[in-house]
Amino acid sequence: MLTMLRTRKWVALTCLALLALAGFAALSVWQWERAQRDMIVSQPIVPIDQIVPGSGSVAPDNYGKRVEVTGTYDRTHQVLVRRDASTYVVVTPLIRPSALAIAIARGTVASPSDPAIDAVPGGQVTVTGTTQPFDGDPGGATTLPVGQVSQLTAAAVGVTPILGAWVAQTPAESGLAETTVAYGPSAGTGLRAQNVTYAIQWILFAGCVVYFWWRILRDDVNEEIRRKGEVNASVGGRIAADDSSATAAASNKVTQSKPDPTRKKVY
Repeated sequence: MLTMLRTRKWVALTCLALLALAGFAALSVWQWERAQRDMIVSQPIVPIDQIVPGSGSVAPDNYGKRVEVTGTYDRTHQVLVRRDASTYVVVTPLIRPSALAIAIARGTVASPSDPAIDAVPGGQVTVTGTTQPFDGDPGGATTLPVGQVSQLTAAAVGVTPILGAWVAQTPAESGLAETTVAYGPSAGTGLRAQNVTYAIQWILFAGCVVYFWWRILRDDVNEEIRRKGEVNASVGGRIAADDSSATAAASNKVTQSKPDPTRKKVY
């Protein structure tokens, strides 16, 4: 077997199999990493100014990042974002000295008359949460009561200058429920099943490569053994035939050398 693996054919096949295994392994790791996109609870919390440039715009890759912001709430510009008949997001702008204001979703309530809405912390506060994109500006017209909007936009908050994203506070303010977000820990249930399936699929493909490599090698080894057996059998047959011919020739010589007892000498 080792001799066969040194042949050009099997050096090429082995190298090809190793390349395929490396490729499938890389694809499996890639799919596993994609499966963990929603598992960001363990992300470090960083000051928001570390991921936001001076212009105040937020890159899409920074949505869902866990951040920390410090400032004072401006309760006069607080709005309720109506998501449905029983879900209102309480959004209060956080004013920061010498920095952009930030819209903070402190949590959600089931009714616009919930007393927890007005329980806005006073003084300087530090909030942790995840960055989220605005719904779009300037937003459509609304027939909702004053203080309520149908879209969470920078224009709806009404404070300028303001950061080009809002922050969903986690955990939510006391008395409020968590805000459902599009990016971040609450966007999914952890591992993405589809990507986990793909990761396992590439591992199975790698197993198929190993199986077929071994199967072809075994067949070639068995074929080599069979071929050598036929050669040995053929050589053995010729040797046996040669031995038989030699024996017959020797026997004839012995027979011819013996005198014929039936013949008499004539003088």
